[in-house]
Amino acid sequence: MESFLVGSLPPPGSYIVNDVNYYDAGRVNDGHGHSVAPNFHLQAVAEAIHLLHFTPGPFGSTYGVQMIVPFVHLDLRDAGSHVEKAGLGEITVTPFFFGWHGERWHGVVSTDINAPTGVYNKASLLNIGRNYWEVEPIFAVSYIDPNGPTVNAKFMYDFNQTNPATNYRSGQEFHFDFAAGWILGNWTVGGVGYYDRQTQDDTINGVKVAPDGNRGEVLAIGPGVQYLWKGVVMKLLMQHEVYAYNRVQGDKFWFKVAIPF
Repeated sequence: MESFLVGSLPPPGSYIVNDVNYYDAGRVNDGHGHSVAPNFHLQAVAEAIHLLHFTPGPFGSTYGVQMIVPFVHLDLRDAGSHVEKAGLGEITVTPFFFGWHGERWHGVVSTDINAPTGVYNKASLLNIGRNYWEVEPIFAVSYIDPNGPTVNAKFMYDFNQTNPATNYRSGQEFHFDFAAGWILGNWTVGGVGYYDRQTQDDTINGVKVAPDGNRGEVLAIGPGVQYLWKGVVMKLLMQHEVYAYNRVQGDKFWFKVAIPF
């Protein structure tokens, strides 16, 4: 999840970002948004460590690379069963960022590669990992008025590969994060959220799964605040999933801090 400043890369240097997320979901929905498991309750806590490095790039750009290493704890209760999992999640490598800065408009292009490093067992009801590779091209843009409004968006498209343990392939997805607010000195306050829509059917051995292809969709919105202090960026965000189809539905709480070193 990204929010304020997403389209504006920082100055050349090295950075560490600590991203903590708590997710609480009391529903799992079908393709019409109806709950299909009355006693369902999922809690997830994740801490993702981002390591980033930026240098001057070609054509007046800023160039950067990134690695994200997440650690995850999941707790699932459903119809009398209780399953917990903890361990390494899916490591993300970003081989390039290219960012450009204008007076108030800023933009970034990049690509994430998500590796199947998370804990996975095809016989388990609950898994941290997905057991397949994913490639995700990205475009992000920010409008920043130092004494006024800011509008930010990060657009992504996911190319999901096949899970070799099950021959299940999740369909491609389009999604974006967004944030709009007002800058008040070192503070930014406003609204944040995300939208995700699956654009292709899920398949097993090339055959569509379910009449609707198990296509997922979700929209989430909520408040967000950002504070800048001596080069350190701190963000506190909350999103409520307004609706969800073919997926779980709940609330997310995020705390993120970015520190130069």
